Amino acid sequence: MTDDQTRIDQPPAPPPVDPPSAEPPPAATPTVQPPPLAGAAPSTAGGPPTPPPVSPAATSSQEPSRARWIIALGVVGVVVVLTIAGALLLGSASTPEALKYVPADAGFVAEVRMDLPGDQMQKVGNLLAHFPGFADQSTLSAKLDEAFGRVVTEASDGKASFISDIKPWLNGPLFLSGSVEEMSGDATDSTARRFLAAATVNGGVDCGNVFRGKTVGHEAYKGFDIVSESGGIMTCALDGRFALLGDAASVKAALDAKAGGTGMDKSAGYLAARRELTGDQLATVYVDGSKLKALAPSPDPSLGITSLGGLGA
Repeated sequence: MTDDQTRIDQPPAPPPVDPPSAEPPPAATPTVQPPPLAGAAPSTAGGPPTPPPVSPAATSSQEPSRARWIIALGVVGVVVVLTIAGALLLGSASTPEALKYVPADAGFVAEVRMDLPGDQMQKVGNLLAHFPGFADQSTLSAKLDEAFGRVVTEASDGKASFISDIKPWLNGPLFLSGSVEEMSGDATDSTARRFLAAATVNGGVDCGNVFRGKTVGHEAYKGFDIVSESGGIMTCALDGRFALLGDAASVKAALDAKAGGTGMDKSAGYLAARRELTGDQLATVYVDGSKLKALAPSPDPSLGITSLGGLGA
């Protein structure tokens, strides 16, 4: 009985409590990061990855590329300069070498091109095609030689031939010029008039043929042989593929102009006028009015002829 009371007096034990069920924590939302660049160091922060530093090897690889660009630009520049220079040189008419023998103080200079340069042969053929016998253009050169041969033979009474005597002297530009040389002394006419023919020959001419059948004399002048007929009215000298005809003083002046570089090829006025021409010409005439006025003979005052005062213009 005692034991039962003891159990009644003790407070009752609390009811058992079930432990709370363990639930997994909510899953974290994943963060998508872009793939790192090649060679970039991984970033521990949430920001964008740090770009990789430039290595010395990358710098050295850019230097050859830059050098190649510089070389390429330099080559292009040289090509452009050469192209412009070539266009200027080829586009401009060249100065005939025979002009070096024409004194720069000439009052007039006439140029004749019997060799028919450039397209002049074709233009002459087109003109002559309207006349009988010149329809066939393939034999135009031979027909021209035949026509000129008849003229020369008739004019010389059969003593000269165009093929052997005239044509060799017409292998290029032929210049005819006239100039005035001031004379010293008390002469009535203080000027001497010089006339010269400077021809481009084919190398097979001989000054002796100019004075065929006449007595000639020879004079050495600065290494050249000046051939002249009796009396010295007409003289001839050869300098390579160029022949000079005129009086002795004119021929010597021509040789001096060539040696001293004082020919018409140095005349600013003549060269400026020549640059105005385009294409090829069969003949040209250049006149310097002031010098031509001195070249013209003065009329005798007793004749009552007035001087040509406007010629200098």
